[in-house]
Parts: sequence; structure tokens; C-alpha cells
Amino acid sequence: VEKNWADDKDVILVLDTSLFELPWEGLECFKGANSLSRSFSLAMTYHQLISSEKQAENNAGAKQPIGYVVDPEDPTEEKQLSHSFKESIAAESDKWKGVLADDNDDTVVVSDGEWQQLLLDANAFYFAGFGRIMSHISSLYVAPLDLSQIRFTVINDKCSVEASNRVQSKLDNQKTELQLQFESVYNTALLWSLCGVNTVTINQYAISVESSVVYQKKMLKDLVSGQGLASCITAWRSDNSDADSKDQGKEEAKEIKEGEQLGKQKEIGRIRRRLYDRLNPIMCGVIGAKL
Repeated sequence: VEKNWADDKDVILVLDTSLFELPWEGLECFKGANSLSRSFSLAMTYHQLISSEKQAENNAGAKQPIGYVVDPEDPTEEKQLSHSFKESIAAESDKWKGVLADDNDDTVVVSDGEWQQLLLDANAFYFAGFGRIMSHISSLYVAPLDLSQIRFTVINDKCSVEASNRVQSKLDNQKTELQLQFESVYNTALLWSLCGVNTVTINQYAISVESSVVYQKKMLKDLVSGQGLASCITAWRSDNSDADSKDQGKEEAKEIKEGEQLGKQKEIGRIRRRLYDRLNPIMCGVIGAKL
């Protein structure tokens, strides 16, 4: 593959289960792409393109709220995700409808019925929280739903602290291997896509509270300002606040090498975490979605 063949192009990768887990977004040949998304089949991509065009023509969902579930069952006292979310949508809070953790409650448990109603009423959906999203709502309650009115979902899940890891491990021990497979990144994105969501953005790996908050602030700021979802993800991956996207990888590699030579282990760790966080969210589906 030529090094710069994807420059200024919108790229959709059609991947099977064996290839889906690979970190495609980190490859050098895709660094200059306008956007990079994944798909499960050409047929699904075609259907999503037609659906998104019809939504745009009919201004579908203009009167429906943007649904959200943020910080449910948060084991921390600070409730950083909740506070950050409220600040990010403050200017347009009337357009959002959902469930948010309360400072006065240790946890907020959203029932399966509440989940279904929020999804059916929304034209876009945002989730932020601890553990995998499908550990908060069973796939049995998502699979029967027609979610074709939802243009996109941003799933900022897998936020992790020691307490949440213990809870997740306890829940996992009570599930069958098949149930756990349904909660994988591939099957979660596939399920939501099959239910009609044209674009699904989801975290691949566990993420710290601090990184999750930074990601949330950046994504919501860009989305509320009118940017498309693909542009928001591309900006996050390129980390434009620090350097130009095409030079970012080289600069970080240079910093790591210099840090190793100087013995700056703490600085090396910070740079590697930044690389890890930037490549964590992936996008599945078409690229034209926006609020």
C-alpha cells in the first residue's frame, strides 16, 4: 500500500471478526485521511448511505431530543463525567433528554424500560460510563428495537477505576461465554448497526476517568458547534491541539526516543497514554452524521 494513498479521502474499511480487533486507525497510510470508518459488509454500508441521505433530505429527527445516559452506577465521589457533561451541553440543554448521575446518590440505575424509551425517542444518542455499555442494558432489550431514527451514537464506555473493575468482574463471573461475546466491541457495534443506527462510535479498550472526561469535552464541544461526527473523531485522533495530524506520530515517536535516552519514564508514560487514548475510539458506519 502506498504511504499517502488515503490522503484527503474518506475511507471505510470492511472487516470481518478476525481483522476487526487490529488497530487500523494507527497505520501510517491512513494518517492523512479525512476520515476512517469501519463497516461489517458492503450491503450494510449501502443501506446506511441510503438511510442517511433520506434522513438529511427529510430533516429527520429535527423535533426529537438527543438522548443520553451519563455516569450511571458511578462508584466515585467526584462524578467528573456528570459535571463535565452538564457544562458541555449547558448552552443547548433543552435539546437533550436522558439520565445523569446525581451528586446526592451513590449510583443511578437505569431500568431496561427507561433505556428502551430513551433510545426510541432520540435522534442521536450519547453514553458515558463505567464498564461496557452492554453490561448496563442487555442485548435482549436492544435487539427488538427499530432505531433507524438514530443518526449516530457516541459510546464513551469502559471508563475504569478499581471499584468499577471489581463490579465488572463480579458481573462477568455470573454470565455465560455467549453473553460475554455479545458485549464485545465488534458485536456491540454490529447489534446497534443492525437495529438501524447509521454510525456507531465506541471505545475499544478501558479508559481512565481523566481521559474519558477529556474525550467527552472535546467531542461534545465539536458536535455542539455543528461539526460532523467523522470530523470530530479525526480531530481527536490527530490531537490537533498539540500538532498537525500528519506530523503527530513522528513527533510523538521522537519524544519517546528522546525520553528513553534521558530516562524520563514519567514523560514517556504520558506520551504513550496520549497515543493510546487517541486511537481508542473507533467509528463504524457512514461518515456524514452530525447533530
